[in-house]
Amino acid sequence: MNQGYAKAAVWNAGHIIVASSISMLTGLILVLIPMLMIGPAWSQSASFEDGYAAYQRGEFFEARSIWEDLAQAGDARAMFNLGTMYSEGRGIEPDAFAAQEYWRLAAETGHVRAMHNLALSHIASAGTANEDTATEDYRAAVIWLERASESGFANSQYTLGKMYQYGLSVPHDEQQAVSYYTLAADQGFARAQYNLGKAFRDGRGVERDLDRSLAYFHLAAEQGHAAAQNRLATRYARGDGVEQSDVTALVWASLAADQGDVRGAENRNLLLTRMSNAQVDEAALRILNFTQRP
Repeated sequence: MNQGYAKAAVWNAGHIIVASSISMLTGLILVLIPMLMIGPAWSQSASFEDGYAAYQRGEFFEARSIWEDLAQAGDARAMFNLGTMYSEGRGIEPDAFAAQEYWRLAAETGHVRAMHNLALSHIASAGTANEDTATEDYRAAVIWLERASESGFANSQYTLGKMYQYGLSVPHDEQQAVSYYTLAADQGFARAQYNLGKAFRDGRGVERDLDRSLAYFHLAAEQGHAAAQNRLATRYARGDGVEQSDVTALVWASLAADQGDVRGAENRNLLLTRMSNAQVDEAALRILNFTQRP
């Protein structure tokens, strides 16, 4: 097992993304439950929403104090948010152990997002641990990912697919990986759609099918997945399984490049050297329409 891959521990894209801390893992999935009302001033009877309002104002000490009281009373939302505050160092020194413990408490009550964050924290820990400890961390991650997946949480289904694809504490099983990607993709999870596009393109875990590969790349690209957009740019530039179109290729390459995708920028620059002004103008109009969609 590539420990460098484990150390990155980021399952938020179809390819490996290097991350420096667990905060990047949790930052993409932290959803503080929207404030339903602005409650009374901070007091012993302060509500979860009061804590959220304080958090939004940047008054992290107040938010943490409110949520600590609620967490002691068994409020899983407060436990989850405290875990995230410790993970990201919001108003307190970052503490990965404290974050993990709060997520564990919330997960044990059935809080699905806490299950997912807890799993990711174990994956991150595995990347810096010795072999025995890493094995234990991966096993714990799988347990929590399975529980969250059974609850239908798409991000956990996708991550569990990655575990099977790379054989982390589970057998290396491309078909099982595809099964989990499909569960997430059917919920509109772009990263899973992108991985299915690659799986059908390469015949990895499924029978090779370029049409289905293209369809999944389109689904992910339409949601703004940069790597999927660049895959489409390459396909249309070459006429690989589609009608060749430099205009369409430039649209997708530009959208990817505008998100910082290096290969998208390379494809865009190459296309511009062979396209007419009229073609470039057509592509620019289509890009504008795409970016201004409601």
